[in-house]
Amino acid sequence: MTDKHTHNKQIHKEQSSHKDKEDSVNIDLTNVKEFYKKNSKTILTVTLILIPIILSIFFRAYPAYLPATDEWAEDSVYSNIQSNILSQINQQYPNLPNTNKNKLVDEEFNKALKNNKDEIDKQVTELSSYFKSRMQDDSGQTYLLAIDPYFYLRHVNNYLEYGHAGTVYTNEIEDSSAQEIRSANVDFSKKASWDGQRLAPVGTPTSMSFNAYFGLMVHKFLSLFNKDQSPMASMFLIPIIICSLAVIPAFLIGRKLAGNIGGFLSATMLAINANLLGRTAGGFSDTDSYNILFPLLIAWLFIESLIQKSIKKRIIFASLAGLATGLFAFAWVGWWYFFDFIIGSIVIYLAYLIIKDLTKNKKIKEILKEKSLINYLKSAVTYVLSTGVFVSLFSSFKIFIKAPIGPLNFLLLKQVATQTLWPTIRTTVAELNSASFNQVLNSVGGSLFFWIAVLGIILPFVMIKKNKEISIQMSILLSLWFIGTIFASKSGIRFVLLLTPAFTIAFGIAIGLLYKKLMVWTPKALGIKKNATKIMLLIIIALLLIAPLRAADSVAKREIPNMNDAWYNTLTKISTETPEDSIINSWWDFGHWFITIGDRQVTFDGAGQDSYMAYWVGRSLLSNSEEKTLGILRMVDCGNNNAFIVLDGQLEDTPKSIDILNNIITMNKNSAKQELLNYIPEETAEEVLKYSHCEAPENYYITSNDMVGKSGVWAHFGSWDFNRASMYKSVKKLNEAEGTQLLTLDFGLDQESANSYYYQIQNTEADQWIAPWPNYVSNKKSCQVNEEGIICNINVGGQQIPFIIDSKTMETKVYGSNDEVYPYSLVYATETGIMERKYDSPGIPYTIALIPEENGFSSVMMMPELALSTFTKLYYYGGHGQNCFSLFNEARQVTGGDIYTWKVDWTCQQTTNIFEPAKAKNSEEIRASHILIKTDTRTSEEALAEITNIQNMLTDDNFGALAQEYSEGPSSAAQGDLGYFGKGLMVKEFEDSAFELEVGEILEPVETQFGWHLIQRVE
Repeated sequence: MTDKHTHNKQIHKEQSSHKDKEDSVNIDLTNVKEFYKKNSKTILTVTLILIPIILSIFFRAYPAYLPATDEWAEDSVYSNIQSNILSQINQQYPNLPNTNKNKLVDEEFNKALKNNKDEIDKQVTELSSYFKSRMQDDSGQTYLLAIDPYFYLRHVNNYLEYGHAGTVYTNEIEDSSAQEIRSANVDFSKKASWDGQRLAPVGTPTSMSFNAYFGLMVHKFLSLFNKDQSPMASMFLIPIIICSLAVIPAFLIGRKLAGNIGGFLSATMLAINANLLGRTAGGFSDTDSYNILFPLLIAWLFIESLIQKSIKKRIIFASLAGLATGLFAFAWVGWWYFFDFIIGSIVIYLAYLIIKDLTKNKKIKEILKEKSLINYLKSAVTYVLSTGVFVSLFSSFKIFIKAPIGPLNFLLLKQVATQTLWPTIRTTVAELNSASFNQVLNSVGGSLFFWIAVLGIILPFVMIKKNKEISIQMSILLSLWFIGTIFASKSGIRFVLLLTPAFTIAFGIAIGLLYKKLMVWTPKALGIKKNATKIMLLIIIALLLIAPLRAADSVAKREIPNMNDAWYNTLTKISTETPEDSIINSWWDFGHWFITIGDRQVTFDGAGQDSYMAYWVGRSLLSNSEEKTLGILRMVDCGNNNAFIVLDGQLEDTPKSIDILNNIITMNKNSAKQELLNYIPEETAEEVLKYSHCEAPENYYITSNDMVGKSGVWAHFGSWDFNRASMYKSVKKLNEAEGTQLLTLDFGLDQESANSYYYQIQNTEADQWIAPWPNYVSNKKSCQVNEEGIICNINVGGQQIPFIIDSKTMETKVYGSNDEVYPYSLVYATETGIMERKYDSPGIPYTIALIPEENGFSSVMMMPELALSTFTKLYYYGGHGQNCFSLFNEARQVTGGDIYTWKVDWTCQQTTNIFEPAKAKNSEEIRASHILIKTDTRTSEEALAEITNIQNMLTDDNFGALAQEYSEGPSSAAQGDLGYFGKGLMVKEFEDSAFELEVGEILEPVETQFGWHLIQRVE
C-alpha cells in the first residue's frame, strides 16, 4: 500500500514537473514573440546590416588561408601524374598518333584519380601546405599582400620602438648639414620626426599617418588578449575592419532613400564588389579602404543634417560630417575630391532652389528669407566651417584652402618637362595609366549594373516625394561623384575605385525604388497577390547578386602576397649579416620591404618615388661601364643627390651639372677636383666631392626577376636626356619662328635640325621624345645544341623565331630562312667577360643574349641599349667578368623568380666566372633531397620504424624513386629534391645535418618537428 501510494505520488510529481516545463516553454516562446513584435524593425535592420558585414569579412579573410594554393597544388600534382602516364605511353607506343595518346592519358588519369584518390588528395594537401608556408611567416601569418602596407607597418614598428614614426628627432642629429641640403625647408633646430633610413644616407621628414595610428591602436588592443600578437598580424586586419565599417553608412544612405531593400543592396554590393576586393582584401593594408569609408560616412552625416528639424541637430550632424572630412584629409592626400563634390552639390542645389522660386515669381529677398533655404544654409555653412577647422587641426589650414585647386594639381599629375627638367616618375606608375570606359564598366560588374546605377541617380528626382530635399541633394552628389571619378580614371586606373561607393549607393537606390514601385503596381495591374509579388521580386534580386558573388569569390581566391619566403629570407640575411649603416640600392618598388624587413637604409622607395634617384639608379642599372655604375652608387651612397644640388646651386644649369657629375664619378678624388675647378670655386668643389667621393658605407645591390618586366621604366629614366628635356621645356609653348630660333641660338642646332626638332617637340609626348623605353622583349628560354650549332627559339611579338648560333664564330642568323636575316647583335660570355658582336644590315632590331647554363645554353632577347647593361651582366650572366660585385645571396621565389643580392666591392678586387659550378658561386648553399615520414598521424617510434625500413631498401641509385613513392613531404613529386638552399632556410636539426654531409652521402634518420627524415646531399 505504501509503495503504491509512493509510486502514484512520484507519477503526479513528474506530471506536474512536465506541465511546469511546458508552461515555462510557452511563457518563454510568448516572451520571444512579444519581444520580436516590439523590436521587429530593429531586428530586421540589424540583420540586414549584419549580412553584408559578414560577406565583407568572409571574402576579405581569404588571403589569411590562401585558397589559391589549393588550385596550384592540384594542378601541379595532376600535371605530374599526367606527365608520368604520357612518358609510359611514349615508351610502350612510340608511334601512336598524338590524338590516341591523349585519349589514353585521359583514361589512365581518370583511373588513377579513382583508384588512388586518398593518396593523390594527400599529395595535393601537402603541396598546398608547402606553397602556403612560402607565403607566411613562421607563425603561419600570411605576409601583407602589397608593398605599401610595409611602409605603415614600419611606422608602427618605429612607434613601438622609438615613440614616433621616424628613427630620430631632427634636433638630435649631430651634424645636419647633409640633411639641410636635401630638405632645405626643414628647421633642424626644432623637434620633429626624421626617418634616417629613407633617401639614404640623408633621410627625410616623416610623421605618423592615420593608417599607422589606426594599425597601432588595433595592435595594442589585440595585444591585450595575445601577448605574442605581431604588428604585421594586426596590420593584416585593417582593410577587413575598415570595409566592414563602411558597410554601415552605405546601408543607412540606401535605406534613407529607398527603404530596407535599397539599404541592403547598397551595403551588399559594397561588400562584394570585386574591384574593391582586389584593393581591400586582408593584408592590403593601404589607404584604399579609407577612400570608401570616409566618403560614405561624410555623405550620410551631411544628408542626416539636412533632414533634421532641430537646428541644433542639423549643426551637430554637419559638424560631424566636417570631423569625418578632417579625418579623411589625415588619412589620404586626395581627400579634397569628395569635399569638392559636396561643395559642388551644395552650390547646384542652392541654384536649383533659387531658380525654382524665381519661376514662381518670387523676389530674391523673399527667397532668402525662406525657412527651408536658411536651414539648408545653416547645414552647408556649418559643414564647410567645421571641415576647415578639422582639416586644419589634423593636417593644416594650407591644405584646406588648397582643396578647390586640387583638380588642377590632379590634371598636372603626369606632365613632363613643364616645371622641372627631371623625369616625372608618375608617368611610369601602372596605377596612373588611363582607364577605358569598358574598364570602368567592368569595375562595377558590367554595363547592366552600371546603367542600373545611373537609373538610381535619376529615379530620386521622379519617385521620391517625402524628404525631397535629400533625394535631390543625393542625386546631385551622386551625379558629380560619377562624372568626377570617371573623368579621374582617365588619369589613373586606380581612381576607378573611387566610383565604387557612388555606384553601390546608386545601385541600391535604383533597385529599392523599383521594388517599392513594383510592390504597389504588380498586384493592381497583374492581379498577383502581394506576398507572391514580394517572393518573385526577392528571387529576381537574389539572382542579380549571383554574378557579383561569383566575381568576389574569384578575386578573393587569387589574392596572394607579393612577399614570400625568398624575399623575406634574403632581407633577413641582410639585416643580420651586414653593418647597420649599410645601404640597399635597387629599383624603388620594394624599398619599403628593404627597410622594414632588411632594416637598412634605402636610396628611394614607393613613398619617395624620387625623380633624382630614378635617374641615378636607373642609370646605374643601364650603364655598360662597371666603373660608371660604381661611381653612381658611391655618389648616391655618399649624399643621395646632394652633389648635384650643391653643383647646380652654383652653375644654375641642370644639363651641364649632370654632364659634369657623369664625368667626374669615374675619376679619383684628385682628378675630379681638378675637373670641378674648371667650373666652380674650390670651396664649392670640396663640398661637391664630400657628396660624390666619400668613403662609402657597405652597399648591397639587388637585381630581381620583377625588374626584367620593369626594364622599360628604369632604363627610360636611366637614359634621360637633360638637354632634350631643356629643349622641350623651352620650345613647347613657342611658335615655329621663336622655337627654331631658340634651338639654333641656345642649343647650337643648324636650321634643318632645328626645324626637325621643333616639329617633333610639338607632335610627340615629352617622355617619349626625351628618352627611349628600352626593354627585354622575350623571356629567358633554353636553347638546343646539335651538330649544326646552338638553336634558340625566341618569342618575338608572339611569333617563335629560331636563331642558329655557331658556337665557334658566334655567327648568328635566323635558322631555316632562305635569306640571311641577322639580329642587331649577339651578346655572349667568354672566359674573361661579356662580349658583343654587331651585325651589318640587321633584319631584326634586337639583341640576343646567349647565356651559358650548367647543361647547355639559354637565350633572351632585348633592345640593344640593354645588351651590355649592368643589369644584364648581373642578372642574366651572374656577374660574369665583373670585378666590383660579389654575390651575397641568391634565392628563388615560390613563383619562380630569382633574386640576386650583390655586395659592392669599392676596391673592385672580385673575380666572378659563370662557367664555375653552381656550388662555387655560393659556398654557403647546398642541394639536397630527403624522404620524410611525418609524426602528425603516428608516434615518433612508428615513424622511425617506417623510415628505417625505407633506409634498408636504399641502393646507390634508388633514392629518388623511394622518395617519390614513400615521402610524405610536398617534394615527393620531385623525387625528394629540395633544390639549392642556404643556411637559415631549413629547421635547425635538418640544416645542421644536411650541411655536415659530403656530396652523395646519405645520413642516418634525423628527427625534426615535421617527422623523421632521410637526407641525401646532391651538390
